[in-house]
Amino acid sequence: MDQTLVKEITYVELDQLELQQKDCVFFDIREDYDFEEGHIPGASHCPMEFVSEQVKTLEKATPIVLYCQSGRRSGPTAVFLERECGFSEVFSLKGGYEAY
Repeated sequence: MDQTLVKEITYVELDQLELQQKDCVFFDIREDYDFEEGHIPGASHCPMEFVSEQVKTLEKATPIVLYCQSGRRSGPTAVFLERECGFSEVFSLKGGYEAY
């Protein structure tokens, strides 16, 4: 998948986005054991294989931020949500949980 189209956001920018837009959805797409070992406060746990199902209840304009361990899986997942599911504001947390 073409990673050049991924919109990345840093943790600092994420704080600003959340302050500006209270309806921002933040998904930790890592596996259960990763989430249980530690996660970013305020993130909902939604393993990558369930993301497309989970977002069906959201408005297409809802800002969505995804993160995995390093950003390698959240980037392609963000592109998928834009291209295939029609969301307009999807971001991958730059550096993933490791950057947090």
